[in-house]
Amino acid sequence: MKSWVWFTTTLSFLFLWFWNDIVPSVVAGDENLSPNNPAESTSKFPIRKINRTAVIISGQIRSANLSFATAEIIPSKQTHWFGASDPPTPAASLLQHLIVHLANHTGVDVFMYVTYDSEHANYTWNHDIGNYNPSPLDEHAACRIFSKHPIFGENTDNHFFCLYEEEKVLMTPWIANYTLWKNCQHRSYAEQVLQQLYGMYRANQAAIEYAFANDVHYAYKVRMRPDTAIVKPIPDIRTFDFHSKSSADCNSHIYYAYLGIFRMGNPDWFNIGLASDMDKLLNRYLDFVYDTFPASLLKVSEWILEQHLSVLMKEKYNICLSDHKDIWMIVVRKYGHYKINALQRQDHHGDWISINRR
Repeated sequence: MKSWVWFTTTLSFLFLWFWNDIVPSVVAGDENLSPNNPAESTSKFPIRKINRTAVIISGQIRSANLSFATAEIIPSKQTHWFGASDPPTPAASLLQHLIVHLANHTGVDVFMYVTYDSEHANYTWNHDIGNYNPSPLDEHAACRIFSKHPIFGENTDNHFFCLYEEEKVLMTPWIANYTLWKNCQHRSYAEQVLQQLYGMYRANQAAIEYAFANDVHYAYKVRMRPDTAIVKPIPDIRTFDFHSKSSADCNSHIYYAYLGIFRMGNPDWFNIGLASDMDKLLNRYLDFVYDTFPASLLKVSEWILEQHLSVLMKEKYNICLSDHKDIWMIVVRKYGHYKINALQRQDHHGDWISINRR
């Protein structure tokens, strides 16, 4: 009888220790994880391998590290919302209002893909973000804009992976002649389209490979651009209703930024969803180069990339894209920003050449 009393007493003690010390570090709110309290936040993370979140970052750096107070960015009603007590840059807002929360709630691994032009291979950055060009010599400066944060410290289970890769021409004469480009509004800069989709694909492939190699399971994935800013903290990703039904009778939903905040937003600037659904969105590069287009797009006189994304996800996978009222995201432009011009190929390196009858 005494041994049983000792056992139950010991078990109760262990339970109270677990509940008071370990559980809060897993389920507590953001007070346990904030940029202002890194010492406390980085010491309480358990090792979490399931139901994690992967963040995919790709695209041009542009305004990521520009202060909202600088005269270099184009002012707007939304940029004026950022005051002295708010994150000072778009990158800081993404960290504070999104990535830190993901780290606290699920654990987070970030995969950032950056390309550099061979013309800038020997370029040394003078740390003026206004004239930044990625280069292998800058020691991953673009990625460090996001990765230099306590949540990626040695005592956490969060990771930040960065890949700098020389930009390769992706458009080939065969791809250029695909019928899918015939009615595309963006045909004149199809190379840039492929570069954008390829960056998302490469970063997501890294996430998939890392998960397999380390026995990690991602329940959620987030895709974002470096030149976006989040106005207010995004809710716990575990509270999003990704399976809600709608009039379109979708199997599930992928959400993008609330159009009531930034009506110029597009469905492909920021996306959040279940990992299994997001894999289909992030691998859209393969739909451009290896698969046929949704039949409805081949019938319209002109289609745009955002339309392709929405139609592809609905017709091929029965996944609907919807804006979400709790995602307050904007795009921050800097002066000198211009629409992408057509990229003229300077050579034909990498093309398959027919040598029969030669």
